[in-house]
Amino acid sequence: MEEAAALQSTSAIVSKPLIQSQPTLAVSFEGQCFIFLATRHEGTRFEVAKYLESHNMRVLTGENPQQATRRLIALTPSLIILDLDPGQEQDLDVLRAVRFLCHVPIIVIGGQGCNENDRAVALELGADDCVPKPVGLRELVARIRAILRRQHSPDVLSVPRSKQTYCRFGGWNLDSYGRQLTSPDGKLVKLSKGEFSLLLAFVEMPQQPLARLDLVHAISRHEDRFDRSIDVRVARLRRKLEAYSGGKCIIRTVRGVGYIFDLPVERF
Repeated sequence: MEEAAALQSTSAIVSKPLIQSQPTLAVSFEGQCFIFLATRHEGTRFEVAKYLESHNMRVLTGENPQQATRRLIALTPSLIILDLDPGQEQDLDVLRAVRFLCHVPIIVIGGQGCNENDRAVALELGADDCVPKPVGLRELVARIRAILRRQHSPDVLSVPRSKQTYCRFGGWNLDSYGRQLTSPDGKLVKLSKGEFSLLLAFVEMPQQPLARLDLVHAISRHEDRFDRSIDVRVARLRRKLEAYSGGKCIIRTVRGVGYIFDLPVERF
């Protein structure tokens, strides 16, 4: 596997040696969030760990992403940062293994050539965020806090059903609690988990453009996330909707942006 490029701060690349060795196992870090950082580059480990610790985060580092799959058996971090190249199949295998071992948030820091497709693949394989190099350390802290904030916020499904679980659009009826979609002629339409999550994302923001990566986030926690691109999933959902709507376009492609759900949505 090729050597990963160094993570850059907002000012410059730091290549200081790793001053202190890290403990093998985690202990309880009361009052602090615990970050596990896996990167091949020694300077990156020192720089990122020092910066995160200056923001009240406890950091345990690994010399390469492969160590994450072994050490996570004994660890319970708040969040994992993996320095990976999403264009390399071996690195994707590491991401798959880490996601299989635990359900904590994962931020992937991709190489400088990490493009939109690479980021989408990382998100589909279970990453909660994927940023290309160079990434500023202040931005990295902000992303960590945003993910942990979302993780600990109340679940949308905890709101009473009568307030938000039913909606209607173009004669369709959607029950998000019961996970049922009824066509205008009263037929139940069968959707996969990923398709249903996509539809929920669309009806949450109707008649507004949604980027592909936003839609990937909406389905990234489901079991069928590995094998198809977001465009294929959207096309599959669109075909099902149009089949019961006389061919009427409900999900429209917005060139260079993503997709838009063209119907107004009424909640009841």
